[in-house]
Amino acid sequence: MLVSAAGAGCLGYLWLTGRPFAYSPAPANFLAHALLVIIPGLMVYNHLSIPVEFENPEGEILIEDATYLTSLKTDWWMSLMLWPPVLLGAFFTVLQSLVILNGASSDLPTQPYSALFTAFLSLGLFFFFGNVIKLKAPFYVGEEGMRAGVSFFLQWDEIDHMQEKQGVFLVYTVYNPKLPIASLRPFSSQALNALLEMLNKKQVKGMEQAPPVLAAVQAVIFLVFSAMTALGLVLWMKYEWDPRWVIVFLFVLGILLSLALERFRGVHKLTRIKPEVGGELQDAQAVARRALCLAVMVKRGRLEIKLRKSQARGNESIHKEIKELYQWVKGNALYEALADSESALLRRMGGTWSQQEAGAACWRNEALGVLLWALGAVEEIPPYDHPFEWEDLSQKVPLLAAKEDLSVPDPLSLFQNQAKLRGVEEIANARELAELWHWRARTTQIMEQGVEAPEGYTFEQIISQAANAAFNQNEIPQPLGGDFPIFGKAYASLGPEELQLAASIARERHLALNWLCMYAEDWDSTPTDT
Repeated sequence: MLVSAAGAGCLGYLWLTGRPFAYSPAPANFLAHALLVIIPGLMVYNHLSIPVEFENPEGEILIEDATYLTSLKTDWWMSLMLWPPVLLGAFFTVLQSLVILNGASSDLPTQPYSALFTAFLSLGLFFFFGNVIKLKAPFYVGEEGMRAGVSFFLQWDEIDHMQEKQGVFLVYTVYNPKLPIASLRPFSSQALNALLEMLNKKQVKGMEQAPPVLAAVQAVIFLVFSAMTALGLVLWMKYEWDPRWVIVFLFVLGILLSLALERFRGVHKLTRIKPEVGGELQDAQAVARRALCLAVMVKRGRLEIKLRKSQARGNESIHKEIKELYQWVKGNALYEALADSESALLRRMGGTWSQQEAGAACWRNEALGVLLWALGAVEEIPPYDHPFEWEDLSQKVPLLAAKEDLSVPDPLSLFQNQAKLRGVEEIANARELAELWHWRARTTQIMEQGVEAPEGYTFEQIISQAANAAFNQNEIPQPLGGDFPIFGKAYASLGPEELQLAASIARERHLALNWLCMYAEDWDSTPTDT
């Protein structure tokens, strides 16, 4: 900094006094002009020597820690149009150095403001291209997608396919499946296995051959690079442009063309920030209200099933309970908190629900359980082959603690005001586990439907890799036969009733936790994609 400040002060002094920036003999003049390039280069080098470390994002796995040079073999065409000004800049620098050493200093710009222009141009070019070469671009993968340093975040549903060639994976997006958006080379066997497991889990397609258009685009880009270089020489030799303005012109042109290429590849459509799914939770009071609504639905569903099984002389008392429950909901300002589907069901007369509607309402017991867990009313979520017990949960919700509690005034104040959620990370982990078990249930369903596995894989391989990855992260017990362990056996060996039970538990817990993690504001529109 002191050297650069001294140099700027010297040039300022020459400018104010009207003295030229020229010295004799020729070697001294060469050194003075060389410092206009060397000092900015040293400043940038000092800046880039400070290590830049990327913190490993929570829930993501580091796959590659590449630099521009390490990925140059595959990605050269993506930034080639930026480099003509560097090539010509080096050429002009060598040429001018020879001119100075030969003593022809009169041909050089020797005014102090011109020297300042040279220094600032050198500083800008060194800084830009130094960062391009030096900075690392770590590549991470996680449940939500793939992250390329601070460049972009690619969600899984944005990936069209991937191509593997000699250990390098080319990533193609749905925005332009003919040109890769990025390349990555896993730096270790563990990183490679983690990547393959995630690709299998997310069912990303593979492709053996690169699209023909890629080679054509690379050829065009090389021709543009050559044309830009030739254009710079023409501007300097034929039209006698100042070499520095030639460099500036080509730099701006290279930036514009590179941005156009990025737009053609679809980079502009990618976000630079990972979607904060699970990073924000529903308000604790809203969760308490939703738990009350779910408890009401479970209670009504159980009464409907009881009504179907009871004899005619017992129906009157059950109808009375249904009516009292509905009146309690209306009288305690809970009706507005119901989802549209829930309020439509509750308005119907007792005994008019179908068996399917009553069963679905009873399964809301699992959703209720995880919300009560999130509120701290339940200590832990049972394993995914053990449903929540209604008798236990009913004691945690004020309005259903006992029959006489149906008359408790303003239960929302009793339940909501004390509501407090667990930590975001703990809830997010529970959500990911619910999604994992729901994914396993749906995988069985699509296998039974005859859906083919992604090219190059079998469903058994995908399941085995997902199970091993989950076990290594302490999410599930030891896999059995390369599969998720449940009911004391491998998932693939479950009978129809066991499959239905496991799928229902996972689906309801996944639904509640997705809603809790702000996947949707409205309960009825909450997705459960896997």
